[in-house]
Amino acid sequence: VDHPNIVKVFASQIDELLLFPFLVMEFIHGRNLSECLDDYKKDPICLFRHLITILESINFCHQKGIVHRDLKPENIMLTPEGVIKIIDFGIARSSTQDNLEGFALGTPQYMAPEQFMGKSPTSRSDVYSLGIMVWEFLTGKPPFLASPKSADQFLEMAEKHMNSRPPIEELTKNPCASSIADVIASMISKKPEERPEIPLLVEHFKQHLFSLGGSIAGIYDVERVIATEKTVQVFKARDNQLRREVAIRMLSPIGAMDLSLREIFLEKCRKLAAVKHSSLPEVYSIACDPLTGLPFIVMEYINEADLKTLKPDIRKDAGLGLRIMKCLLESVQFLHSNSVVHGNLDVQQVLSTKGGAVKIIGFDLTSKLENEDPKQDINSLGRVFSELNKFGKNGGVIFPSLQIISKEMEEFEGKS
Repeated sequence: VDHPNIVKVFASQIDELLLFPFLVMEFIHGRNLSECLDDYKKDPICLFRHLITILESINFCHQKGIVHRDLKPENIMLTPEGVIKIIDFGIARSSTQDNLEGFALGTPQYMAPEQFMGKSPTSRSDVYSLGIMVWEFLTGKPPFLASPKSADQFLEMAEKHMNSRPPIEELTKNPCASSIADVIASMISKKPEERPEIPLLVEHFKQHLFSLGGSIAGIYDVERVIATEKTVQVFKARDNQLRREVAIRMLSPIGAMDLSLREIFLEKCRKLAAVKHSSLPEVYSIACDPLTGLPFIVMEYINEADLKTLKPDIRKDAGLGLRIMKCLLESVQFLHSNSVVHGNLDVQQVLSTKGGAVKIIGFDLTSKLENEDPKQDINSLGRVFSELNKFGKNGGVIFPSLQIISKEMEEFEGKS
């Protein structure tokens, strides 16, 4: 197994005198992860980055047919350069080999229920051990511990792992874990088939990583999540090189698993970047985050009110509503003339200053290109205009303006 985060094995032999098997491995300088608990409490972003690396490394082993069988913090090293190294494959075994019947191997605090029963461990057994580790990193201790006064600590640990409910409330106390507590709990399900596959866990952890903040591509420091859609996340971030606020739309980990969706996202980002108009946010960059591999687009951050928020101003000034309507119609017409369909227009995707200048955000970047239809935007404009009309005093101040815009819409639709 050749992987940058897995200890290198140079030889596997049997001592001729003692007849003991032994491994000759790379010597790793550094500290094991049990010594990093305090650091992880202070820096959860670092923790989840390391967890993603560990998961991907173990998944690499599983793809080679190797189950570690003794995953625990002491068997994962962190070098002085900050590199994760998984060590101690001494009881690792090919997933095609049977375990010794009734013979339990592993460290009790981290062993899966099936290991206590002497069953052959699988990749899902490693997932269980990883889940116990994640729990410990986030709460300070494993979910199951034997009493120091227990007559048989191994037996007590076995009973707890096989039958006891993990104290999920301990996990939810940590604000950095509450939103993914269910995911972590699923990792330590009693039934192996109920534990998630590692690639899915990686995607969950990547998504959670950005919700904690951190940096995208080492340049954009995430300040907060603006919106979370099914396949796209939107962040407010700060460009630490150019020292400006930006908005980042990133394909979600779940969305990025679909390669065709990934290509659609990038193609639509490129089309949007090629269109320049005063009503559109400027596109600064399109790239992929080197840590997660997720594609993203960096745009101008627009700190203006959406139309729904401007309701009181529009109620006082019917002319403002008219200016917004005309500007919005002209902007959409410009988009369509450049073969760009918004696909997601509503009152919350249109930002406006009190002077009536419009900025359109929230483009649909994941629908199939062949499904794009300008009439979709026309219908959405109709709904936006109807909503604006409702903002008028007594429900009717903007109505004459709406009639004017409606005529322009009919002409525009005919041209489309």
